[in-house]
Amino acid sequence: MRLPLILLIFLLPQVHSLIKMAKIFGKVENPPSPKSSSLTTMELCFKRCYDEDDCFLVEFHSGECVYYYFSLVETSLKVVETEPESLMYVAFKTILPEDTCPVSFEAITLTYVNPDGTAYPWKVLSDGFSFPKCRYGWKLFERADKNVCIKLFKAATEITKIQAENNCEGFNSLLIGVETFEEANWMWDELSAVSDGSAFWLDGVRTESCRPLTPTLQDKSPRCNVFDWSNELTTGSSLFSSGDKSLELSYFADDYYEDCLLIATYKKTDMRIVYDVSCTNYPFSTGMVCGYKLD
Repeated sequence: MRLPLILLIFLLPQVHSLIKMAKIFGKVENPPSPKSSSLTTMELCFKRCYDEDDCFLVEFHSGECVYYYFSLVETSLKVVETEPESLMYVAFKTILPEDTCPVSFEAITLTYVNPDGTAYPWKVLSDGFSFPKCRYGWKLFERADKNVCIKLFKAATEITKIQAENNCEGFNSLLIGVETFEEANWMWDELSAVSDGSAFWLDGVRTESCRPLTPTLQDKSPRCNVFDWSNELTTGSSLFSSGDKSLELSYFADDYYEDCLLIATYKKTDMRIVYDVSCTNYPFSTGMVCGYKLD
């Protein structure tokens, strides 16, 4: 049975009128270690979290306040409901419309907004809430049926695709593909920060059934923009059906097929592209895009 949301909606200065602390009876089921905690009153506990931009969640029980800081939490969190007699409280820093006081779990949407403006929603569960969080330095993206964490890694030397796959596994991740322009734009921005010109491996191999039968210009067809993925992280891509000018897909060069994918930037020409190369005969990539599924 769902417990009502405790009446407290903690409001502080008017300039932050949309940022509130919403308190429930509950606890963090999988708290990270070590904890940042202090002995204080409930009011001061919530006020300190409200005042500190990086704090997005607090627990309060028996005079102890435990603070959760967005930049320090590197795993997903789960908050579960507790009975009122437990006197265990959790308060979420969230955005809510002005003059709003939800009366139940069903009526509230919890969303933490980072100081950089990025919104991170909590997911409603049957017994509480979960907060998906990537490891430090990894970027969270929502895909159709999953959340994934993505990070670009620059290699010390030029690498093959097989080396890129092995390197990703060394980071407890997999080589990942690109699904949307939002993801591609973020990757291009990350690449631009690495060097003046970089090309990193992506997951994806052109579907064999849509390869041109003969390497002639007449065989270049939109249906050849269909790719198979080596893992469950990528399941499709609206990017490749868009016909956008950022796609430079040649399908073949000389006497070999170009079926694998790279994402690249070149600052001197402001070029930002995704293009295809030989899966086995391209030694010029300098990094890879890795990812993992966020449970």
